[in-house]
Amino acid sequence: MLESFKMNCPSLQRIIRITVYLPMQYNNVSRYYPAFYLFDGQNAFSAKDSYSGKSLDLLQQIPLLEQDGKEAIYIAVSAAIDENVRKQEYKNKDLTDFLLRQIHPYILSRYRINSYVYAVGCGKAAQSAWIIGCSPVAKGAILLSPEGTFESQPDLPKDRRFYLYAGTKEANGQIEQNVHQIHSFFNEATVLIDDNEIHHEDAWKTILPKALSSFIF
Repeated sequence: MLESFKMNCPSLQRIIRITVYLPMQYNNVSRYYPAFYLFDGQNAFSAKDSYSGKSLDLLQQIPLLEQDGKEAIYIAVSAAIDENVRKQEYKNKDLTDFLLRQIHPYILSRYRINSYVYAVGCGKAAQSAWIIGCSPVAKGAILLSPEGTFESQPDLPKDRRFYLYAGTKEANGQIEQNVHQIHSFFNEATVLIDDNEIHHEDAWKTILPKALSSFIF
């Protein structure tokens, strides 16, 4: 079950579209669920919403997780349409600040979410997912093929969970180096390295369901 709304972000000078996936039984029970913030949210659920025509196909993957009792709420946060603007947003902290100050409090007021909150970012979006995953509102993040710059976050609680993936052939080995750098910041992270050279949703959608499943109890 999908719900969608928009929020104006003055610091980014754009409207952010947010799409929320609720478990099938959400309206029939009173339980609170873990939640995942999905950056590049336009690519999360199906190709029809994607700017590039590629997606993570979560509308097909999530029901399979639910059949195994792995139920969660997914909050997809859309990126800027212009690629240069998108890159810049993931470099700075305006988007993550807005999520922490505005989006997350609103989500908490509207949906039944427990304290197990995580972020998911692929490629450049992993920079923002890392920031949210290290923040007080979350307990970790899934970073697939992380691009960009990642700053060490000292004194992370031991209950954090991070799942890191890279292909050895991505960007001539730079993506794998990024994964090892992030792993050095938090050595309890789960790390998956393979020989894939594909750097887009076709690779990530095969990895993400397993990563999500390991985070949902």
